[in-house]
Amino acid sequence: MGNSIEYRYINSYQVPRVWVKYLDKTVLKRASVLALIIGFLLTLGNQTEAVFGTGSFGKLQLILAFTTPFVVITLSQLGAIHQAAIDVIEGGVLSKSETFITSISTHNIPARALIISMIVGGVSSLIILTNTVLLTGGLENTPWAQLVQSYVLPFVFGALSQTLTYRRSIAK
Repeated sequence: MGNSIEYRYINSYQVPRVWVKYLDKTVLKRASVLALIIGFLLTLGNQTEAVFGTGSFGKLQLILAFTTPFVVITLSQLGAIHQAAIDVIEGGVLSKSETFITSISTHNIPARALIISMIVGGVSSLIILTNTVLLTGGLENTPWAQLVQSYVLPFVFGALSQTLTYRRSIAK
């Protein structure tokens, strides 16, 4: 069956049930590699003192630095593969002259990236705020930069991942 899609799914956008059929080793491998790279960079940027030995690692930050990119990239790839399958059926495929900028701003990529970033950012924020309250007894020491990052980075990485995956899927 591969990446084929049944016509009945085109007009009803059923995210979880439809996307799962595109989940394979390639998607998981790509998401894992990218999550390791992004997670390392996030850890380097957010926990510089710990990386260079002058502080201690925040375990929750460390876990979120690697799991969040994995979830975002996996969902983004699944959404892009699904969109490519729909576009192939409807004939609205990528033209050879379409630029990366055009691709990233069309094919429902911004909307999916926003939805994914709101869901993932919301869950991350809930975890971060709960942890802050449990550790400090209040929200006075709220890590605002990490909260903003919980929404912005999933949107950016989700849109980039979707665009690359969409273009790769259409080129097959």
